[in-house]
Amino acid sequence: METAEAVASLLPKFCSAHPSLALTAALLHDAGKSDDYVMEQGQVNRLSDWGRLVSHKPTVAFWIGELHLSLRNRLSRAMLQSLLHAINATKAPPELGLRKPMTPEAILLSLADLASAKSDLFGRQSARDGG
Repeated sequence: METAEAVASLLPKFCSAHPSLALTAALLHDAGKSDDYVMEQGQVNRLSDWGRLVSHKPTVAFWIGELHLSLRNRLSRAMLQSLLHAINATKAPPELGLRKPMTPEAILLSLADLASAKSDLFGRQSARDGG
């Protein structure tokens, strides 16, 4: 939700972005993490075999593909492509073969997700430093 709220706050600055696509991508981008970890005694303590071998980004892409098929392809190819790009694009070294964010929705999601990660990092650091 935090990432979706950040995307919503940035949307006015990206007038060429498709709002519902950007918000959908923000809500779904980490949903696959639910299959990445094993809960034991009420706590997440390790990666599942799925998480270790597949990871959350392909999982979400798979779910979206399944949904697209079950809806009898009601999403246009362009909309499906944009959604998958937004969810999977990330800034990374070129040798990893990942795609950099190229659409307004992917850029929005990338910015919002980065802000969320940095906020979490600073929060943990502050708690560790006693502040």
